[in-house]
Order: sequence, then C-alpha cells, then structure tokens
Amino acid sequence: MSDLAGNFYNAWSEVFQKPEKRLYCSWHVDKSWRRKVAELIPSQQLQAHIYAVLKTLQFETNEPKFRKLLQDFLTFLTDEAPVFLEYFHTFYVQNDKTALWETCFRIGTVANTNMFAESFHRVLKNVYFNKKQNKRVDNLLVVLLKLARDKAVEHLIKF
Repeated sequence: MSDLAGNFYNAWSEVFQKPEKRLYCSWHVDKSWRRKVAELIPSQQLQAHIYAVLKTLQFETNEPKFRKLLQDFLTFLTDEAPVFLEYFHTFYVQNDKTALWETCFRIGTVANTNMFAESFHRVLKNVYFNKKQNKRVDNLLVVLLKLARDKAVEHLIKF
C-alpha cells in the first residue's frame, strides 16, 4: 500500500521484489479528491454531490455494479464538470487505475481492510515523526527500531 506518489512504490520495487498488487492508501485518495473537488468545481452543491458519488464508488464491493456506477459518473461529469472529469480520468481511471483505489478489487487480498496499516501510518507520522515529512530511509529505520523497542517494552509491561 502506498500514497499516490510513485516514489515510495518505485523505491520498494527497486530494492525488494515488485509487489503482486499495488494499492493506494484510501486516506490519501480521499484527501486528493477533497482538494481537487474544492479546487476544480465552483458550486458547493455540485462539490457535495460529486464527492458523495466518489465515496460511493470507492466503497462499492460489487465489481459489475461499480463498473456501471463509474460509467454513469463519467457521463455525468462530461456535462457537469468536464475539468474535474479530465483530472479524475487521468489519475484514477485510465490504464486501469481503478484497481489501485476501489474496494471491489481489494476483496480477497491481505489489504482488503487497511485500517490497521493506515492507523500505523498515522502513528508513525504523528508520534514518531512529529508530523514532519521524512525523506530519508536511515531516519525511517531508526524510527522503526524505536517503534519495535516501544512495542516490546509495552508487551513486557503487560506480563
């Protein structure tokens, strides 16, 4: 699972074997959608409607139903929000990118429910990196070792 930028995924693929499946973090997808809906759609009523449809699409578990909803949504955007359509199609639809963010394509995978991974990511960012962006692997390794130490101490205290 990765954020929307390809740099972490590409680095992982270079150092380790390429993962069987790439999945976008649903929190990052949501953040990107919220930002672009507000930026590209002037009407607040239309913003609310489009965001609601996006969330419906994201969590649809039936693939045929998802495909139908997506096609209807793309048709709707053609008339109502062509600028947002271009963004959405480029970053989330073309080249089968729907498999990166849509729930129906996660069924049966280990990351079907990614709440634990996202929770871990939030703790890593907010607690261990003090809400600061980290770009260095050595810093990440130090922090992960601290996290492992903290978990081991926590486990020992329980006994």
